[in-house]
Amino acid sequence: MGKVTALDELKISIQEKIKQSVDESLLVDLGIDTSTTELIYNFYEANGFNPKWINDSTLTEEGKKLKIILSNTVQFGIPIARYSDIKWYKTNFLQDEILITATLAYLGNDLQNGFLEKDILALKPLQPVSLKRLEEITHFKENTTSSYERQIVQFGPADSNYQQLAIGLIDYCAQYPIDTNTFLIKNYQIDSLSNHQAREALYSKGYLNNLESSKLEYIAALKYFQSQNGLISDGKINKYTATALNESTYHKLMRTALTMEKWRWKNEYPRKHIKINIPEYTLRLYTNNTLRSENRIIVGKTETRTPELTAQINQLVIYPYWYVPQSIASKEILPLVKRNVNYLAKNHFQVFRKNVEINPRSVNWARIKKGTFPYKLRQEFGPDNSLGILKFEFYNTYGVYLHDTPNKALFNNDIRAFSHGCIRLQNPVDIAKIILDNDSIHFKRNEITSVEMDRLFQLFDNYKINLRDPVPIFVEYKTVTFQENRLIFHPDIYLKDEKYLKLMIFKGTVKEKKKPALIM
Repeated sequence: MGKVTALDELKISIQEKIKQSVDESLLVDLGIDTSTTELIYNFYEANGFNPKWINDSTLTEEGKKLKIILSNTVQFGIPIARYSDIKWYKTNFLQDEILITATLAYLGNDLQNGFLEKDILALKPLQPVSLKRLEEITHFKENTTSSYERQIVQFGPADSNYQQLAIGLIDYCAQYPIDTNTFLIKNYQIDSLSNHQAREALYSKGYLNNLESSKLEYIAALKYFQSQNGLISDGKINKYTATALNESTYHKLMRTALTMEKWRWKNEYPRKHIKINIPEYTLRLYTNNTLRSENRIIVGKTETRTPELTAQINQLVIYPYWYVPQSIASKEILPLVKRNVNYLAKNHFQVFRKNVEINPRSVNWARIKKGTFPYKLRQEFGPDNSLGILKFEFYNTYGVYLHDTPNKALFNNDIRAFSHGCIRLQNPVDIAKIILDNDSIHFKRNEITSVEMDRLFQLFDNYKINLRDPVPIFVEYKTVTFQENRLIFHPDIYLKDEKYLKLMIFKGTVKEKKKPALIM
């Protein structure tokens, strides 16, 4: 490794070999950035140039484990290309010693602080941890049930959401191959048993043991795959199952890494809050940091997306009116009215001109140009109202809110992107009652309790309830979650992850490749 001959090596102590090995020029040759070379030298100098991972002639058992582990940082949510400059393929045992330490220095910083810039679309430059932190990171506990991988996970944020994803990712990588193949499975196949590419995709991803598996094994594997991708386990290949099968495992792992990155960016939630995850179609209500309610939701269609936002729910509206947005009135309702003016009365709409109600039959609807609507529409409150019987108000620049819906059947779908941007709730009354029973400030409770709310519903009238202590609401977009001790990969319905994933996957040497169809 430079500076010494084979004969001299027999005479030089391991400490002297380490001291010569941490020369800056030699470290740079190994792919270690100049910003890190001083740290590496100082680390070994502080330890008397004693090795951490080797003995006089080879890697220790700990060193062998760590070399394998650190050669696969994908399992920690780090893109393959992130440490591509580190030249593991050249190593001898002395080089292994240095590279294990250097990789831990980089990994410790990336796990704690992340590798993506939060406010701009860019990767962070590679940075090591401090000397003090490196001392902590290079100390592994032997007499423990926690594997080295799980000990490394502790270098990241302590947030339970992050830690669950991190453990789930390690377990997933231990069970399934890191498949980089993408497929071209058709969006819809009536007979999924004849879809040979689906069979090959499941085999490539590790869900089938072999390509000749029985029909029962194939269907069971497909159903399990569907459940792990946030889909109904029916063994049929619709467009969402096809999309999930077409996606490479590595792409899914990078979605997990991106989700972990988002948890690093997230500030701590208040003790009482509502958290909504758009791709998961789920709302969770917490009080005193305890989950009190979990509800299915419906979010915006791809053309009318529900936005990510942070706000505060300050008002509940019983039997709300629906003031129809002009875009919906002009694009969707006007054509229906032109065909039959009775549509308005049948669906309980009132028409207003300059805040004065007018008779819809007095309007020559045929003369109103497409895409315009010179009136205001208001739908009367009641169970048939598009907002249902309850609305949750919070100020935001997008004009969206939470509300009930009369169309409950849509909640049976796995992909629930049907709205114009607002969020529809499966059980809004249950959520409202929990909010009201926990609504107090300075020990003064809201006079409207859950019992009183039931009475208000019986009055069948529009009524607004102001909250004393507004409830923070966080509408987020995270495509990977941890449920029932495993990762769930939800469809990226708005493709919001892609701009980050292109940066993470293709900023380096790894490229995904198309897989040709399997001929059977």
